[in-house]
Amino acid sequence: MQKKKFLIIFLIFILTRFLIYFYFNIEPVGKIFHHWQLLDKELLHHDLLKSILYLHTQPFLWNLFIGCLTKIFNGNEIYISNFLLLYHLSLTIIFIYLINKIITFYYLSNFKIYIINLFIIFNPGIIFFENLPLYAHTVFFLFSLTIFFSFFYFRDKKSKYLALFYLCLLILTFIWSAFSPILLILVFIVFKLISNDNKKIQKIFFVFFFLISILPTLKNYIIFKNISSSFIGYNLAMHVNPYIESGQCSLSPSPIREGDENNYIKYHNKNFKIKHPSISGQLSRYNNVGMIYRSNICKSITIDFLKENPFIFTKILFTEFISLHGKWLIDFAIIEHPKGWDKIYQKTQDIYKNDILKKIKQLINILFIFFIYFYFVKKIIAFYKKKINRKYLIITLLLLFYIIGVGTIFSKYEGERFFYSGYIIIVLFLIEFFSKDNYLEKTLKKTTLSTLKS
Repeated sequence: MQKKKFLIIFLIFILTRFLIYFYFNIEPVGKIFHHWQLLDKELLHHDLLKSILYLHTQPFLWNLFIGCLTKIFNGNEIYISNFLLLYHLSLTIIFIYLINKIITFYYLSNFKIYIINLFIIFNPGIIFFENLPLYAHTVFFLFSLTIFFSFFYFRDKKSKYLALFYLCLLILTFIWSAFSPILLILVFIVFKLISNDNKKIQKIFFVFFFLISILPTLKNYIIFKNISSSFIGYNLAMHVNPYIESGQCSLSPSPIREGDENNYIKYHNKNFKIKHPSISGQLSRYNNVGMIYRSNICKSITIDFLKENPFIFTKILFTEFISLHGKWLIDFAIIEHPKGWDKIYQKTQDIYKNDILKKIKQLINILFIFFIYFYFVKKIIAFYKKKINRKYLIITLLLLFYIIGVGTIFSKYEGERFFYSGYIIIVLFLIEFFSKDNYLEKTLKKTTLSTLKS
């Protein structure tokens, strides 16, 4: 991309973020340790490594990152929150730069290039998650990186891009339990089906990164006799909570009941002798071993409900799947939101007061996203017939459908975070939609023929 063009885009981005922060007063909340994804601040500050070792509800990396920041800033949440804002803004800038690197492989007018960049810069979802001191924006960035590296791998056939692709997936499995090592298996299978290049290298990278990805799972099994995130049972039960005993699998006001901690010790491991404040007592919060016990009960309840009521459960999941698509794009107000966000979000809330407008908005969202799905599937089929290299679109859809599937099954109330992870698909859609088909391929073929003749 031309340096002058990117400099203009960069300056527009910086100007908008100054306006958002100083004029609209949108900024991160000052407290971050109330998030259920994080261990207690005292534990992260004064007993980081052991607390990470006994973390079983979440993958470890985000807690390790926040723990390091807690030590650096001596536990000052305001400083940590502001640092995370600068960190998130840096990720967005890198994202914009890499998108424009992909754009250089397409024939797009300057006007269309600026439209795509302005869509990113003024995107309410990106602005929202930049100001949310949680791992959502990091996940979005890493998810996008996997797409970038798959794009360059299929185009340049260089093994380093495949290694970086798997590295991003590995880091994702260490940050958010939504990204299971199973995803690496799915990706490896698809790579083998669509690519005949470097099959030995593909196998080596897969085995190497997959074995590393399952280390936290093995650790959890050795210590806690539990191989999955301790929140899975609760997440599954969210779908069936209206049909079961009230509060039995609720995350509020408390995810565990009296006696769950002792029941875990008796039921799961009679010789469980570990005593650490991260897994028992007041500081354990959402990492208490009682959560393992309660989560397994909730998982069993959900499975039993599925066996007895498969049609109802399928209907519940289908409704959730459609519902997630219906509120994607502008409905960013999960449980909490950045300071000053009400000024923007109130406009979308006003729509909800009118039932007809609400349904129209949801229908537009659903039709738009499903049009993108249809468009990409059609493009992939057309590209294969014409032997045009767009295999990265297959990987894009695979990753997106994976995260949507996980979001549908395991998260009833936080679908926005799942969808936001794959937000890059809209940007790729704009690039493909605005581009003149095959321009680059034809140019490359002509250049190659001319070179051979000469």
